[in-house]
Amino acid sequence: MESITKLTINGEEYEAKGSFMFKRHATKQYSKKEEDKTVDGFDRIYGGVIERDPEALSMFWDCAISHLGKKKPAVEDIEDALMEAIQENDDTLPLLVGAAEVLDDSAFFRRKSEQYWFNVDQAYRMAKTEEEKEERKKQAAFLKEMHTGLKPKK
Repeated sequence: MESITKLTINGEEYEAKGSFMFKRHATKQYSKKEEDKTVDGFDRIYGGVIERDPEALSMFWDCAISHLGKKKPAVEDIEDALMEAIQENDDTLPLLVGAAEVLDDSAFFRRKSEQYWFNVDQAYRMAKTEEEKEERKKQAAFLKEMHTGLKPKK
């Protein structure tokens, strides 16, 4: 399975990077208040990638090249480049695999993604009823299966 971790935007090639700037930008731009808690931008992006949400690709790339500062292309240009890559590959999967690879395997985010999966595994403990516990265990198994499908073939 192909993994796209470089994207050509406005004729220039950019490489996705996990960095402090990625995390800072994700927190500032993509954190979201839901009910009584705030979902961290990284978790929204990572969860979106796992769930194969195309919008997560836009958020991912916006953050993955945020280390460029003022030289970073606009979100609209990023999305145009993503559309070109999607059309060229006739699928979003190579882009999703690349995003998962950066988030799972970069030295910067490796522990953060491990913590994400620990939290997924432990969520059932917060359930109040046995039925709710079983449902959360099923959800965790489903997410893990979806994640396995995003591993690049080496």
